[in-house]
Amino acid sequence: MLAEGTVKTHVGRVLMKLNLRDGVQAVIFAYENGLAARGNGARPRSDSDIGDIQ
Repeated sequence: MLAEGTVKTHVGRVLMKLNLRDGVQAVIFAYENGLAARGNGARPRSDSDIGDIQ
């Protein structure tokens, strides 16, 4: 498990390294750089996915 503070620290450092102000800018950056696409089939994570990432 990761503490909420740890996640916030990592997200903040990624935003800083990419010179982005917030999550909205991160989404725009992702679309503009081919890291995300509309209708890519993304779905919310379910409890059954947890075992896949540990």
